Amino acid sequence: MFVGLKATTPPPKSGAADERPASWSKILAVKHYLKDRDWVMWLDADTIVTNPDIRLESLLPRSSNGPDFVITVDGGGYNAGIWLMRRSEWSMAFLDRWWSMKQYVRVRLLPARAQTESAA
Repeated sequence: MFVGLKATTPPPKSGAADERPASWSKILAVKHYLKDRDWVMWLDADTIVTNPDIRLESLLPRSSNGPDFVITVDGGGYNAGIWLMRRSEWSMAFLDRWWSMKQYVRVRLLPARAQTESAA
């Protein structure tokens, strides 16, 4: 059973995240919340739960020797929008490596007018 299960909002973006698309903030948010939780489940805002009868506990490894990262795979490959991570040294190192992969950051530049309006 999950104790203290609750939906939380991501922590405020750090200055390091500002040059990245918002989707990258999940890495910092999970890392932040793993500090005081055994598991964190990330769900993108567009997640739809189609079977609420499946308990989250059934998705987690029963053994402490099980995986620290549980992610779904579908026709498009790995789904980075829904995953669970256990607090561990491996998990923290994985999140650090993921964050450091700057070659995968695709920054969408807004037209000059939109940039000026968003700054106001």
